[in-house]
Amino acid sequence: MKWVLLFAIKCYWCVIPPRHRRSCLFSLSCSRYVYAEARRHGLLAGLRACWFRFRSCRPGYVLLITPDQQQHVRLANGHILPASQLNEAALRQAPHLHVCPEVHAL
Repeated sequence: MKWVLLFAIKCYWCVIPPRHRRSCLFSLSCSRYVYAEARRHGLLAGLRACWFRFRSCRPGYVLLITPDQQQHVRLANGHILPASQLNEAALRQAPHLHVCPEVHAL
């Protein structure tokens, strides 16, 4: 069954030119991430990855800067990820929030 999902993603890549696709928040595009997860771990993992990205890859994210200058991103759905997972353009546009040590619970 995972091949149906992989085929659908490949069709998306072939039919929709990159310039007409929505820009992804993450450094690894949503379709590439879902494709990799489905290929490696199967259909259910691919569908979970698709659902996570669908809920996460949207405006409303905030760049969190800890007192020791580490950067994390709080996504619109509340998940917190290392800033290295976002693409550079998204990081430049993200609103910044400096986090107090006692509030910082990553």
